[in-house]
Amino acid sequence: MASTAGPAASGKRPAVAALAPLGCGPRALGGSDDDPAAGKRRRSGVHDDSDRPSVDAPNPPPSSPPSAPALQLLVRAIGTRELDLRDSVHAMVCMPRYLARCAAELPATPAGVLGTFAVTVPTGTTAIAGDAFTKCAGLAQVTLPATVTAIEAGEHVVALPECRGAFSGCLSLAAVTLPLNLTEIGDFAFAQCNSLADVALPPNRTETGRSGFAGCASLSGIALPPTLAKIGRATFWKCTSLVEITLPPNLTEIGNSAFSDCTSLSEITLPPNLTEIGDSAFRGCTSLSEIRLPPNLTKIGRFTFSGCTSLVEIALPPNLNTIEHGAFYQCTSLSEIAMPHNLAEIGQAAFAWCTSLVEITLPNCHVRIGPHAFAGCPGTPRRPGG
Repeated sequence: MASTAGPAASGKRPAVAALAPLGCGPRALGGSDDDPAAGKRRRSGVHDDSDRPSVDAPNPPPSSPPSAPALQLLVRAIGTRELDLRDSVHAMVCMPRYLARCAAELPATPAGVLGTFAVTVPTGTTAIAGDAFTKCAGLAQVTLPATVTAIEAGEHVVALPECRGAFSGCLSLAAVTLPLNLTEIGDFAFAQCNSLADVALPPNRTETGRSGFAGCASLSGIALPPTLAKIGRATFWKCTSLVEITLPPNLTEIGNSAFSDCTSLSEITLPPNLTEIGDSAFRGCTSLSEIRLPPNLTKIGRFTFSGCTSLVEIALPPNLNTIEHGAFYQCTSLSEIAMPHNLAEIGQAAFAWCTSLVEITLPNCHVRIGPHAFAGCPGTPRRPGG
C-alpha cells in the first residue's frame, strides 16, 4: 500500500518541476511549487496495481499512441486523485527528452503521432532553462508570460558536436511571443528553428546571445530594438531567407560570423556609430551587392566580406587603417576599389581572386601589402596619377 509520508519523504518531483528538465527546478517552467492544498493531497507513490486509479475507456485502446491533447486530458482526469501518477504522465507528455524521442520516430509529414502543439508558459515563471524545450520537434507556438525575464544560455556540446539552447532544434516552431521585460536571451536560444519566420526582440535588449537565431532558415524578418549595442557571434548565421535588416542607430559592434552565409541578404545599412565588424561577419552573403561602411571604422577583419560574389561596389571609410587577411577574398563582381589615405596595411590575400577587379587605387602614403593580396585580380595596384 502507498505510504502517507509527505512529498519531501517520497523523493518525487512536484508537478511544476516535472515540466522542466531534470536539475532545472520549478523556475524553468512554472514559478513556485509551494501549494499547501496540493501538499495535503499528495501521496508518496504507487507500489502495486491495486493502488492505481482505473480509467474507464468506452472505446478499445488505439493502435497508435494517443495524441498529446488526449494525454493532457488524462493528466487532468487523474490529477485530483493521484498527484504522483499525474507527475509521471505530465513528465512523459511535457519533458523534452520524451518529446524529442517521440519526434524522432514521426514520419516526415507534420501529421504524425503527436502532431504539432502550442505551449503557454504559466504566469509566475521567471526564467526558461537553457535546455527547456531543446529538440521539441512538435512545438509550433510558444507564449511566454510577462514575468519571464531570462531565457538562459545553452551550451555547445563539442563531443557530438551540436548546440543546445532553450528552443534550439524546435523544427516546427513558427511563432514565439517574447515578453517586454525580457532582458536576457542566452546562447543558442532559437538556433535551428527552421520554421521561425518572424520575431521581434523586446525593447530593452542591449545585445544578442551567441548563435541566438543561427540556422533559422525561414527567418525573413526581425525587429531589433533601438537600445541594441551588440550583435553577438553567429547570431544570424545561415539565416538563408533574411533579405534585409535594419540595424539600430546605437549599434557599435557586429560579432564574428554574425550574418555569415545569409545568402539572400541583399541590403543592409550600417549605422554611423558602428566601430567594430568581426571576422567573417558577412562571409558568403552571395546576394549582397552594395554596402557603405561607417565613418569611424578603423579595421575590416579576417574574411569579413569574403565570398560576397554579388558585391559590385564598396566605399571604404576615411579612417580605415587595416584590411585584414582575406577580407574581400573571392568577391568576384567587385570591379574597382579606392583605398583611403590613412590605410597602413592590406593583409594576405585580402583581395585575392576578385576576378573582376580592374581598378585598384592605393594611397600616396606607404602601405604594407601582404602576400598574394591581389592574386588573381586582372588589375594592377597604382597610386593616384600613376
